[in-house]
Amino acid sequence: AAAAAAAAAAAAAAAAAAAAAAAAAAADAAAAAAAADAAAAAAAAAAYVSGSWERSGSSAVSMAGPKEQLRLFAAFASLRASSLSLVNTRSKKESSSKSVQQQKQKRRQQQIRAAAAKRTQHEAANRSRHTPAAAAAAAAAGPAVTAAAFSGARLANQPQPQQHALHQQQQQQQHQQQQHQHQQQEHQQQQQQQQQQQQQQQELCLLLVCPGDLEFCSFLFSSF
Repeated sequence: AAAAAAAAAAAAAAAAAAAAAAAAAAADAAAAAAAADAAAAAAAAAAYVSGSWERSGSSAVSMAGPKEQLRLFAAFASLRASSLSLVNTRSKKESSSKSVQQQKQKRRQQQIRAAAAKRTQHEAANRSRHTPAAAAAAAAAGPAVTAAAFSGARLANQPQPQQHALHQQQQQQQHQQQQHQHQQQEHQQQQQQQQQQQQQQQELCLLLVCPGDLEFCSFLFSSF
């Protein structure tokens, strides 16, 4: 009977030892899973979160669990991607507006050069009508004809009132066109500045969102 009791006690001790070993193994498995989650969260943070996010969101992220940390980092990634897309869109708009302005300036310069060339040709044609050869031919025809020719030449060389008025009108029109183009350019620059300010405000709104409020992050990301 004593031997049977000793055997039963030994079996109970062995069962207790086996149960303790199983509990220790389960605790080790849970600790390993938690360590894996923490390592994944740390990897996501190191791969994507910047220094500003680490400073502003360290307290909120440290208070959350591993899965919540992963969700927060995913929200930060979405917000950062949207802000980068806004920056790229702004740079594309700026480059396109610059190219349009350059094309307009080139066309305006071409128009100014063409108008100057036409004016030079017109003045040269007027001067060629009253050359010394024409005066010599008039002298051979007689003194009266010579006097008439020279008087006609003087009258022709004098600026006509109509031509002078037309020239002034053309200059005024060119001046008005230049002023109008300058006003349009200023208006375009103001619009571009307003658009840039709006985009910068949107980017700041995206970057300064509270890192602990995941629902607000998702709402803000869906808004843009």
